[in-house]
Amino acid sequence: MKISLNTTLVKTFLIKGGLVKTGFPISPIVGPLGLNAKKIIDEINLKTKEYYDLRMKVQLVVNLITKDFKINILEPSTSTLIKKFLLITRAEKLITLKRDKFNEFISKYYKDASEKKINCVKGSLRSCKISIEDE
Repeated sequence: MKISLNTTLVKTFLIKGGLVKTGFPISPIVGPLGLNAKKIIDEINLKTKEYYDLRMKVQLVVNLITKDFKINILEPSTSTLIKKFLLITRAEKLITLKRDKFNEFISKYYKDASEKKINCVKGSLRSCKISIEDE
């Protein structure tokens, strides 16, 4: 009989970028594992400071034997980034975005984006009631 031990724990958390504090949702998971919650939270806040106050997912990967951990930052949704960039909470009416402002948004959040990714961003803009000038 073969016994396989899974030595890696992977947990995904929904957090606000740069604003994670000790307590729920991270401390109840890492505390029983014998990990330093403050050290993990400080690293998450450092890695997510670019996305300050945005809801996003982070993934914690823990080696259960060595107690080493790794933080993976999962990019926020395009609609969340758009709302942050335009400083809006939601679009009540149709908003027209100038072409240079759209290019600035792409260069800020989607460096080296493929044409396919840019088209996905345009689709997200349309679903948020935002159109691009001259398109």
